[in-house]
Formats: sequence, structure tokens, C-alpha cells
Amino acid sequence: MRVKGYSKEEINRLFERFVKTKDDKTFELLMAACEPVMEIVLTKYLKYIRHHEDIKQSVRLKLWKNVRMSKGLSEYLINPSAYLFFIIRWYVRVAFERIKSIYKEEFEVTLSGSVRREILSMQNEYLDPELLYLFKKELPRELYESCKKRILKSGVLAEDFKKVEKAIMQVKEMIEDDFGVILK
Repeated sequence: MRVKGYSKEEINRLFERFVKTKDDKTFELLMAACEPVMEIVLTKYLKYIRHHEDIKQSVRLKLWKNVRMSKGLSEYLINPSAYLFFIIRWYVRVAFERIKSIYKEEFEVTLSGSVRREILSMQNEYLDPELLYLFKKELPRELYESCKKRILKSGVLAEDFKKVEKAIMQVKEMIEDDFGVILK
């Protein structure tokens, strides 16, 4: 798979024009300019290339629904290409999680500590409150529940429940530390 580069300048220019005009044609051009961004994000999931078209369609729909209709886009005029890259990466991850549950496949879809720190450091500049809530509340909770389920199914730990409890507590502490949240 060969991925063409994308133009940050073009994305920024089209984003700015869309914020000013709310023109659907401008938004279509903006989404076309973001196609290479989707391709770049999807390169992380080459093992699951059979799902890429479904993922792209899901991301396009979410962008059309959520970004196009958002009233607070002017807040992201500082760096629209970074904002859209983050949003696309987030929507791809959510779409893969949905497909994972439908097809009962396992995907490795974790964010590295440096990416989490980068996202949290730019939260006030680029993230809208809904995405910030998802990142700080939903993602850690889902990750914890997923890890907990795997630990409880573990044949190695099945005979010693104290080891199971200890493993679950360690996972909980790591997630709380990484995301800066308290899980209940």
C-alpha cells in the first residue's frame, strides 16, 4: 500500500474557508484533502486491511456528522490539520473497536504513553469537551474492563483468585496513572 502525503497548508486553508462560509462544497474538498490522513492512520492496521474501506466510510460519516455540524470549529483555527489528524485517528480507533466486537477479532489499538501525554497537553487548545470526556473517562474505563475480562479468563491465574485480584489491581493502577483518572 502506497500512501500519498497530505498538504497541511491545503487542509488549513480549506478548514478556514469552511469555518467562514459553512459551504458544503468546501467541506467536501476538505474531506478529500484529509483522505491521505486516513490512509496514514490506517497504515497502523495493515494486518486488517480487509476492513479499511468500512473504516474509511465510518470515519467519513462521523466527520460529516460531527465536524461539519460543529458550532465550535473556530476554536481549532490555530492548527486545523493537527485537530483533524487527531479526530481522524480517534474515529479510526473507535471504528476498529466496533468492528472488533462485531467480528470477534483482536486488534492491538493502544495509545503509547507519549501520545497520551501529547494529547493531554494539547487538550485545552484542540479538544472539544466531548472528545476530552471520552479520552479522560470512557477510554480508560473501557481499557480497564477489557483487561479485567482477559485476566478473569486467564487459565494461568484461574486457580489462585488472590493472584487474579492482584493482577486486576495492578492494571487498574497503571491505567489510573497513565490517564490521570480514578476508576471505580
